[in-house]
Amino acid sequence: MTSCLRKKRRLEGECLGI
Repeated sequence: MTSCLRKKRRLEGECLGI
């Protein structure tokens, strides 16, 4: 989840979507 929060700006949709 750390990488998701770090790249949440670009993977904001995938982070919260998946």
